[in-house]
Amino acid sequence: ALKRSTATFKVIVSGTPWAYDAKPGVRDTWNGFHAERTEIFDFLANHHINGVVLLSGDRHRTDIRKIARPNGYALYDWENCRLTNQIAQYLKAKGFGPNDRLAMLSNNSIEHLSTYIGTMRYGATICTIHVETNARHLAEIVPALAPRLVLCDAALGDTLRGAVAECRPLDRFVVELTETVSDAPVGAGPADDGVITFTSGTTARPKGVVLAYREMLSNGAAVADAFGFAPDDRLYDTRSHS
Repeated sequence: ALKRSTATFKVIVSGTPWAYDAKPGVRDTWNGFHAERTEIFDFLANHHINGVVLLSGDRHRTDIRKIARPNGYALYDWENCRLTNQIAQYLKAKGFGPNDRLAMLSNNSIEHLSTYIGTMRYGATICTIHVETNARHLAEIVPALAPRLVLCDAALGDTLRGAVAECRPLDRFVVELTETVSDAPVGAGPADDGVITFTSGTTARPKGVVLAYREMLSNGAAVADAFGFAPDDRLYDTRSHS
């Protein structure tokens, strides 16, 4: 998928930091898998894959680390644990509960992915709407969702005008989040809605697909079983976020 991608930026996600100096001397990061990390980076260099950004977690703050490579451009590792926690804390402060909906209309970005993860981390429902959905469909989709908050790319504000009373620019929403240090789980149950995603509506009326947290876990377990993944295996995920 990376070789075929024509996207300007490609995000490779890991549950632990890519940079060796993020947690020096600790082997539960890529520090314990030097050969495997080198194999991944060599793959990028050998196939001339440009625009790669690294995203990782497992740190209770947000950092950006530069990883120099002898055979390619420098890679930047974005650690966004604190950011996703800030999003969760924001939803808690606003009184969000299980099945309360946050709608997001945006292109793929670090802000998009962080909000997606942060909303699920808290236990509310994230609703992603394809950026090419036209205004007529939005006028149907947004009221049907009845979201408590709508976030969108700043450039898409005019598209939403008339379909929703207020749409906050996604980039400003993330920048204006306040500092937090504690986790904010809401305690969503297995049957609560985790994600609602819509088809593009290019050939027919957009259709919403609702996935409960239980179904998402079940889907993940089925994929792991089908491909024979073990607890120590690592998986590339290059899907669109919307």
